[in-house]
Amino acid sequence: TYRELDEKSSQLAHRLVGVGVGLGDIVGLLLPRSADAVVAILAVLKTGAAYLPIDVHHPEQRVAFVLADASPVAVVTTAEHVARIASHSVVVVDMAEPAIETGPVRVLPTPYTRNLAYVIYTSGTTGVPKGV
Repeated sequence: TYRELDEKSSQLAHRLVGVGVGLGDIVGLLLPRSADAVVAILAVLKTGAAYLPIDVHHPEQRVAFVLADASPVAVVTTAEHVARIASHSVVVVDMAEPAIETGPVRVLPTPYTRNLAYVIYTSGTTGVPKGV
């Protein structure tokens, strides 16, 4: 339901704030296309940070490039994909962490409407991915 979506995204947003995510930061989302991805997008936006979608089907080299180039403060993922980012110095938040489900559902302060919402990487005209 919409209520469940709001509550789950608020719980994840509180977890992200708890690991240091704040206004203007970038949070990577290494998630398959799913309801969890929608929850994660909303959670990041609720923190005032921007989300960085990372396709789970991209090769390791591209994932590594995007992580190095964008420098997210955290990456939200699942246990299935956590090994792909283990060698990067970034905070990892697993969608299945028990702390998320028991976290608060209270509303966070409304972020500024002028904040960056997301960063997406294109193939680039030179063949090198470029964040826009």
